[in-house]
Amino acid sequence: MTRWILAFGLLSPALALAERPLTYRDVLQGALEAEPGLMAASASYLQSEASFLAAQGRWDPTLNLDASYGRRNNKDFFNGFPYSSNSDFWNSKIELTGQLPTGTTYTLDSSVNRNLSTFLTDFGVGGNQEQVQDAFRAGMNVSITQQLLKGHRLSYNLSAITRARQQRSQDELRLEQARQQALANAAQAYWNWSYQQSRVQISSDEVTAAKEALRVGRLRLEEGELAPLDVTRLEASAVQAEQTLLDARLSARETADQVLLLMGRRPGEDVLPASRPEDVPVIQVDLDAALDVAMEQNLDVLLSRLQHQGTEQDAKDARHAMLPSLSVTGQAGLGTQDTTDRSDNPSLGYAVGALFTDEAFPNASVSGRLSVPLGNRAARGERDRAAAATQSQERAVLEQERRTQSEVAKQVAQIRASEKRIALADANLRLARQTLEAEEALSQAGRKIDRDLLDARKEVSRTAAEAEKARTDYRYAVVELQRLLGVLVVE
Repeated sequence: MTRWILAFGLLSPALALAERPLTYRDVLQGALEAEPGLMAASASYLQSEASFLAAQGRWDPTLNLDASYGRRNNKDFFNGFPYSSNSDFWNSKIELTGQLPTGTTYTLDSSVNRNLSTFLTDFGVGGNQEQVQDAFRAGMNVSITQQLLKGHRLSYNLSAITRARQQRSQDELRLEQARQQALANAAQAYWNWSYQQSRVQISSDEVTAAKEALRVGRLRLEEGELAPLDVTRLEASAVQAEQTLLDARLSARETADQVLLLMGRRPGEDVLPASRPEDVPVIQVDLDAALDVAMEQNLDVLLSRLQHQGTEQDAKDARHAMLPSLSVTGQAGLGTQDTTDRSDNPSLGYAVGALFTDEAFPNASVSGRLSVPLGNRAARGERDRAAAATQSQERAVLEQERRTQSEVAKQVAQIRASEKRIALADANLRLARQTLEAEEALSQAGRKIDRDLLDARKEVSRTAAEAEKARTDYRYAVVELQRLLGVLVVE
């Protein structure tokens, strides 16, 4: 029942008036905007872009601010005399730490401390004696640690950024792959729709011709020029033409809905293809040039090569990771303190300012650390795994290049064959029309209508459909070649 309702809608002349044209460019642009796979690939690329930014953050310095306050009460004996002390102390420190791609770790810090203590001592005469000590300390230090073996190579230290950059590049290629595939799917769906719509027109012309032949045949039957069997054949031919037209319209409706779905629109809209296969210029294809372009621009080849670069870098990093770790640390700094008991109380400014005078006391040290993993099986295993992955990916690149070259050669051959098929189909159509004209002339001259005339009419429809199919196949081959070359665009 649904099939006949749809058929009735397709045959309704009122719906035909509402049909809107869709150009080839409209469909391609709509497919790019609605393709779910393209949206997913775009989201993956944005994630890899964010990951690349996060990987670069490894080299961002860190600023640390520390502050503390404490209070301490203590009782003890000094030379046999009891004493008690109350201390308040404040500590503050500013520290800047970070690392460089050269395997260098650095620390810069500046600190200020204050210790306010009150001492009560009982010497047995005159009661308790009180003494106050207000001390300020300030210091500035710099520490640098340099890796000399494992971790000294720039490429090794940048490996996280390199991998993130390669992942971003791979996702960018996958995004373009999704874009090219979306365009190819839309293009092939459009040309298939155009072909099915051409079949509707061809079948419609066949119905018109069959009805006219039936009308004339009935008149000639009344005049006694034709036998009833001939009119029956004409009626059967007209019914067959109607059935063919119905099937063609159903196929056209299905392909139109497919195009609408690719554009993200609801099926059932009344649309017509505004572009014809012959409207797109014929391209001149040179096999050698096409192969060269494919080796430079084919997205599958580029992605495979990029993955090979990643495995090569992993292998280099794995070999470097076999080295033991040897680091040297140098540290230097200045410090001051003021603990004098003066009427003018010691101040923070005095302690800090003394860092830049001769009163500051320097300090310096040098140290080293050597770390050698015994057995080193983890590093050796990673080295072997990375080497095997590199060899495997190298073979994958060669295989992908050969596969791409084969596909390009196939499409170039298909394009050339399609050009010849178009010429042959046009020639067959021309001959079929000439044959039909001759058969119709014989029929009008009084000879009875036989199967030759009916077959001639069917042959015209068949060859006309073949000519349209040849042009459609040509467009299919061109679209696929453009996708292989990575040059398919919205025209």
